[in-house]
Amino acid sequence: MIFSKEEALLIIDLKTISLVTEKEGQVLEIPDYVVKDKTIIDEERFHFLVRDFLKKYLKQGTDLYIVLSENLTIKEDVWARNSDELSIQLENILKNLSYKAPETEKVIIPVAKEIFKVIITKTEVFRNIVAICHEIMLNPRGVFPWVSLHYNLDQKIEPQAIHFVIKNLKSDHRNTDFMLSDRKEVVFASSKNRVFLMGFGVFFILLIGGGVLILVKKAPPKKTEDKPTAPAVIENIASPSSTLSEASSSSDESVFVKKEELRVLIENGTGVVGQSASVKSDFEGDGFTSIDAKNYDDFDQTTTVVFFSKVVSPEDKKSAVAVLEKRFSEVVVSDEFPKENFEVEIITGGGEL
Repeated sequence: MIFSKEEALLIIDLKTISLVTEKEGQVLEIPDYVVKDKTIIDEERFHFLVRDFLKKYLKQGTDLYIVLSENLTIKEDVWARNSDELSIQLENILKNLSYKAPETEKVIIPVAKEIFKVIITKTEVFRNIVAICHEIMLNPRGVFPWVSLHYNLDQKIEPQAIHFVIKNLKSDHRNTDFMLSDRKEVVFASSKNRVFLMGFGVFFILLIGGGVLILVKKAPPKKTEDKPTAPAVIENIASPSSTLSEASSSSDESVFVKKEELRVLIENGTGVVGQSASVKSDFEGDGFTSIDAKNYDDFDQTTTVVFFSKVVSPEDKKSAVAVLEKRFSEVVVSDEFPKENFEVEIITGGGEL
């Protein structure tokens, strides 16, 4: 059954994944060996089940609303294996409704308990549905999570902040008869309703202003000493500035991971037999030692894309790109982060030189 409606809900709950409209729906029961004791114990299998479920029942072009249940718990080591990355437990996001980014100390407010919209251009986008939801809520390029994202290879996802919450969701998992009660009118930030758009903008301007005011009030007052006023004497202003710059640069270098410790994922996106193994050999010859090679989800990639974590130094980034450019005709550096547990991700594509 393919939904005749142009919109659907995806409810990710503890033991079930529900895809519903107002009058019809489908339920995927999650087996105990995947989710047990309120915890996802096999995340790869979980992603596989969700992806196949969506491909089977979801029509391309459908507006999908994703609801994340508070009951969902992710194993600690799934999201928090690398303290240098922004990935943390989804459980904590939903529980605390805020996330403090370690490098900026800014508070990121996710859209947990609410609904955000994803425009489906290719159902393959959902090969890792939980990671996508996680990325939407923790958009590392901005404080707010509804900034447009570009998922791998320009498969564009446009999550929107939605001003309502579906209340009293009632479902019976023994059949496919679903009902949504007290559903309010849907209004998106991208709507043509200019009045709402203006109100939405004013609301968040006030929100940002309030946050800045709170931070300013919380800042400790500067200590002052009663000293007689004297003319300021400025000497050798360039020297302290350059010293500060050098110290800052030295401090930045300390957060980079050594090349031989970087974890690299190479994915064959062309279908050429042995290509990922060949690229792995190239990287090993350049000093990279921790490398995984496998096939990508599909083999129609036309460009080689590389993703870097923040812990990769500029020199190692240049080195990795140079290795790829010796083999592939077109190499693009994405502004997205690599998959969990890797500092460098490469999806091969296009022709070889």
